[in-house]
Amino acid sequence: MNPTTRDDLARLRASLDYPESAVVPDVPTIIAAGRRARARRQVLGTVAAVVAVAVVTVVQVGPPSHPPVGAPDQAAPVAPAARPDGPPPAELVAHGSARAEAPDVFDPLTRSLAVGWVPGGLNLATATVRVHEQSYVATDGAYDDVEHGLAITVLSRGRAVDQFSTAAYGVPRDAVRHPTDPVRGSTAECLSDPLVPTCTALRWQYAPDAWAQVSYAGSAGPTPEAAAAVVRRVAESVSLTVAEPVRLPFALNGSLAGLPPTGTEVQFVDDDRIDTTAGARWSVSVVYSTDDPTDGMADVNVRWEPGRVVPDPGGEGTPNTTVDGRPARLSPHSENSLIVWGAHDCTWILLAPDPVAAFSDMPLVDDPTDPAAWPPVR
Repeated sequence: MNPTTRDDLARLRASLDYPESAVVPDVPTIIAAGRRARARRQVLGTVAAVVAVAVVTVVQVGPPSHPPVGAPDQAAPVAPAARPDGPPPAELVAHGSARAEAPDVFDPLTRSLAVGWVPGGLNLATATVRVHEQSYVATDGAYDDVEHGLAITVLSRGRAVDQFSTAAYGVPRDAVRHPTDPVRGSTAECLSDPLVPTCTALRWQYAPDAWAQVSYAGSAGPTPEAAAAVVRRVAESVSLTVAEPVRLPFALNGSLAGLPPTGTEVQFVDDDRIDTTAGARWSVSVVYSTDDPTDGMADVNVRWEPGRVVPDPGGEGTPNTTVDGRPARLSPHSENSLIVWGAHDCTWILLAPDPVAAFSDMPLVDDPTDPAAWPPVR
């Protein structure tokens, strides 16, 4: 773990009263497996993993490059990723009272990014909270790709504008920065094509010494000017609120509850056309630091896959054991990696010093299919 990351974790522990001690994994395989798991989540359309890995997606400004596809045959029975011309659901963004200052660090188990308006048609929405960054990202459901959508990111206080790690939609690779009209009275700059200076991406100081960014490319902005209008309206609706607990479909008990979390990620899919791993309708991840000198971590990923209680052939592997009577796979290369299938149509992927114990310590709620009923983590 590099000194900067260690300092960040120390400040986070101090502000949240986390214990300094932590269970330390004994093999580097956990780290490699965790990075592979995070890479899989990035392919699903999450714009950034919950810790350490930054993924940047850029698309050219201009008309959509993929034609819209037909309407889905059946709506999925989960909370919508975004309401037409309204805010995202409470499971993905905060809805509390506004605050004037940004903290030096964010608590990954709480959410304070508030978004008052988003364009209609969004899908595959992901809310991520990390120590220095919060984001809301969603793809545009009118296209058969994950290259069109909306990305909103806020940084903690003191982070420079070059430290945004989430993607930007509609921003060309050779984008230039130039001053633009203030956002809610605060200094702002535009990211645009050198030859088409329309603001399909905005950066501004949403609080003293704290930056935010919004970018968009989608069906509500078929021209650069229309996309810029969407970006401006979204940006004007973004604020930081008093932190609210993240809602999860499982409890945080046992040994992992004593480790400092470094990130949470919640993703919803409300459109059957979106191709996600194993047809998952939602996915939730919590990542912890184990304070391992080799940059160790623990990771819990749970996803709901309607109607599927056994692994896909050739997918994540075949079961080689059972856990609580359910088919499971304990990695033959490391006893710290575990996959459990079939609990309420969910698949669990755990990377932890004792993943079997961690699975027992994190029971699912009675009805994980309804994200609106998930309890606050605190």
